Amino acid sequence: MRSAVKAKQSSPIGVHADTQQLYFVWFENDRICSRAQPKDSPLPADLTALLNTKQRHRRVVCAVPPQLVWSKSLILPQSLDADECEQQSRFILQKSLPVALDELWFDYRANSLPQGCRLEITAIRQRLALDFLQQFSPCQPNILDTQVNSLLRAFTYLLQQSVQNRLLVYIHGQQSLMLCERAQQCQIRQGGTDLQALYRDFQQYFKESCEQIYVYSDIERKLPADWQRVDCVCSPIALGNALWPKFEQGE
Repeated sequence: MRSAVKAKQSSPIGVHADTQQLYFVWFENDRICSRAQPKDSPLPADLTALLNTKQRHRRVVCAVPPQLVWSKSLILPQSLDADECEQQSRFILQKSLPVALDELWFDYRANSLPQGCRLEITAIRQRLALDFLQQFSPCQPNILDTQVNSLLRAFTYLLQQSVQNRLLVYIHGQQSLMLCERAQQCQIRQGGTDLQALYRDFQQYFKESCEQIYVYSDIERKLPADWQRVDCVCSPIALGNALWPKFEQGE
């Protein structure tokens, strides 16, 4: 999402929240460091000091869930520069949403294709974004991304390979998210913990097969024999936030 910071700096800290915990992930010399902290407990002094250091450089990253976000992918016959992407995004938002632009935070990402480019536009109402950010007090994130982007980065890092055309499954608590990054769009479906039902829904909705299926689950679950389990020593969403903007636009 739109951020006040575009300069490339090292080592952001990723934060994520569920109903009870705040999760923090950052890197030190390419090593993952993580911490889980109860929401109702004061932050320890060392974590507060780390966050304050990061905040001075404006690199505390969180991510909003798909249900709070409006997004659209466009396939354009030619490449666009930054100004053209901005103009196109504003035009599409004004045309598509019954909301004034000054009530939105939005961002775009342009990916080159063999012919032309894919312009992905993402927007959120400022009111919803500010309400969402309240749960992270007192760590005060200042870069807002989406959980879809975060999970794409996390799975790419964990698998050490491109995740395009792979079905990625994230399960935490009673919710699950399935996503598959295609050249034309990112396919997304959400549901409960009945993975077979959600997978059938995914196939019926998009009518495309996936090369492989990778699953992260916060607890041990029985998976179909051809589904591959992905382990992570920390919150994958916090990890993906800590990787911002790595793996974006071919990085």
